[in-house]
Parts: sequence; structure tokens; C-alpha cells
Amino acid sequence: MASSSPCPDDGLQVSQLRIAYGSRLALEDVSVRCPRGELLGLLGPNGSGKSTLLKGIMGLVGKVAGEVTLDGRPLDRTMRARVAYTPQRSDVDWNFPITVEDVVLLGRQGRLGLFGRPNATDRRIALDALERLGMAEYRRAQIS
Repeated sequence: MASSSPCPDDGLQVSQLRIAYGSRLALEDVSVRCPRGELLGLLGPNGSGKSTLLKGIMGLVGKVAGEVTLDGRPLDRTMRARVAYTPQRSDVDWNFPITVEDVVLLGRQGRLGLFGRPNATDRRIALDALERLGMAEYRRAQIS
């Protein structure tokens, strides 16, 4: 879908992304542009690299080369606080001793820094999110 005159640095841009796990090349020369305000669907068969691409954009996998920008700025540690990634169900350790509320609070961690701890405002925001999803009654439950 075309956007109405987007600026070249609006939204997410990935240029010539290359991702490798050790010596194994997973993706090569991937470029994609998602202008601000638009939705992008990523479709393909199992094993085609969809999750690897998303993890590569976030810097969560192997060796990544290429350029990823958000609103014209490199997607570095600071900018990653503006992006959310939800792993596939198989990527989650459902036995990990963490509550539903704690998982939601992890979404605030990018704003808190590496050793920052959530405060009352963060907890209120997390509870508001759980209430909107009809999940507030599960906030103290273990994630499984």
C-alpha cells in the first residue's frame, strides 16, 4: 500500500541486511521499508527466515551486517526502546519463574536502562495494559 508522500527517513528501513549464525548464512541482502503509520505483513513458509529477520532487526541474533534505521536514525540500543518484539511461543520458557505482570513490565525495561527497576508509574502502566486485555486477574500468576 503506498503512503502519501512519506519522508525517506520516516518509519523503519532495512538495507542490505545479512545475518549469520556462526559460519552459517541465514539471510543475505534483505531490504525492506515500512513507512510510519503503515502495517507490514511478513509471510513465508516455516524456516524461511521471518523470525530471523525480526530478531536481526532488533540485534538479537548472530552476526548482523547492513543498516537498520527508525525515523532516519540508526536502530541502536537507545532507539530499540521504541520497538517491541514478541517471540514465538516456542521461544519462551514457560516454566521460568516469572509472573504475567513481570513479563508485561519487561516492556518498560528499554526506558529503565540495563539495571533500572520499575517504579509505581511503570507498574500502573503494566496493570492498565493487563486490564485493557482482560488479564488483570492473572497478573500474579506464573506465566505458564
